[in-house]
Amino acid sequence: MPKEVVIGKYAIESLTTGMYTDPFVIYREYIQNATDAIDDGIKQLILDPKDGTIKVLIDDKTHKIIIEDNGTGLSQENAYRFLSDIGNSRKTQGASRGFRGIGRFSGLSYCDRLTFTTTSVGDSFSYSITYDAKLLRSIIAKDVNTITAEDAILQSISEDRQKVKPESHFFRVIMEDVHPETGLMNTDKVEQYLSMVAPVKFGCDFSWGNEISNTLNEQLGTIPTYKLTLVTRDRTKEICKLYSDTFLLNRTTGVTDQIKKIDYFPIVGLQGEQVGLAWYGISNFYGTIIGNEIKSLRLRIGNILVGDHTALNSVFKDPRFNGWVVGEVYVNSSDFIPNARRDGFENNTAYYSLMEQLRQLAVEIVKDIRAASASRSKSIENATQIQTNTADILNGERISEHAREKGKKEIRQARNELLKSSEDMPEELKMDVLEQMDILSGRVSGASSFKAINLLPNLSKAEREFLDSLFKKLKTQRQEKEANKIIDTILDVLS
Repeated sequence: MPKEVVIGKYAIESLTTGMYTDPFVIYREYIQNATDAIDDGIKQLILDPKDGTIKVLIDDKTHKIIIEDNGTGLSQENAYRFLSDIGNSRKTQGASRGFRGIGRFSGLSYCDRLTFTTTSVGDSFSYSITYDAKLLRSIIAKDVNTITAEDAILQSISEDRQKVKPESHFFRVIMEDVHPETGLMNTDKVEQYLSMVAPVKFGCDFSWGNEISNTLNEQLGTIPTYKLTLVTRDRTKEICKLYSDTFLLNRTTGVTDQIKKIDYFPIVGLQGEQVGLAWYGISNFYGTIIGNEIKSLRLRIGNILVGDHTALNSVFKDPRFNGWVVGEVYVNSSDFIPNARRDGFENNTAYYSLMEQLRQLAVEIVKDIRAASASRSKSIENATQIQTNTADILNGERISEHAREKGKKEIRQARNELLKSSEDMPEELKMDVLEQMDILSGRVSGASSFKAINLLPNLSKAEREFLDSLFKKLKTQRQEKEANKIIDTILDVLS
């Protein structure tokens, strides 16, 4: 005889606070659902691909967040069942990004009221269901174990309907009284998070974006991107990925690096078919990149980030090298199933094969890094040679303006190379060579065209310039023999 199965109220806590410990995940979950709705709208021919939009509205004064899309929406007939069920999604695994039916509850932990409002084409009314999240948390906290998850939800929800135009179609998430300590209304952090996670296009500061997009589309089919707009009280901004040609390596010294070309690495499926593609930038690999928004090899499916910038650290024997590279891994197969937290994939044969291939990719990247490092080890030798050459110039009979400028330029270039290669040599060695080059640079800048002046100790730059000017006049206004005699007399006095 069938027995009753009771799901206790604490299951709700496990599926909200327990599942989503990072508040910012709510943006990923709701945007993921929005992209699925837009895809459905395009398939049903109610939406042109170029017209699909997602908006994130943040009002830090009223502590309200709204996330809205113009996808298919939900019909009056299905809205209540879809929005009140837990873990009972009607979506198809593999065809949709979200399919477990729990992501929409992620906001319950971080606000006091959570409302879903929706309508679909042909309906004359929109449907809203509001969760009193504050009340729900208090019900869960009560020391009453007889309350089921169903009881707790039914006690905390309310419904509403509003008249709309029959051609309307949208889905709207409204979070009210958002908890300030979550950081969810910090627009700078939200923009950075969305640029990393959301399926948006490359920004205009990244000249390699078109090449990468075209290559991805050619090899994997169309990789979808969506128009995502962040709206605050003082600005409206379209979100793009923040990759750029040049990136910062050291805030103190201002050392930067630059992508010189893009390399690609195909991901092969269990039957030998291509199921993914990685791209990564070839730079000088001077060291760890500053800024989590672009550094590291990142994993994406459906063009949505899986995990964060550390998700693929494990494929590198030395995880720090993942922070030296810029790149992404796109997988495009239903064999790859994101886990419930979406911080990785379910462990299956396809996943194990993917990770093994990514370990091979990591080996290739580290080879590139080592090769770049080896070539930079020549920078000390180069700097030493430049010092020798410059010293020879200073000790020559005369120094032309051309030679002076050439010496200054060579010292400056060698110094920059030493700064950029600071992670590849002992710090004390680097500082010693830099100090010697700074001294040499000063000598070149203040050098006289007369060797004898350069050899005089304790002269200031102004004094050297005065003597240089005086000696030049003597050379032009007096006979050479007489001029040399006067110059020798002055030098004897100053020596």
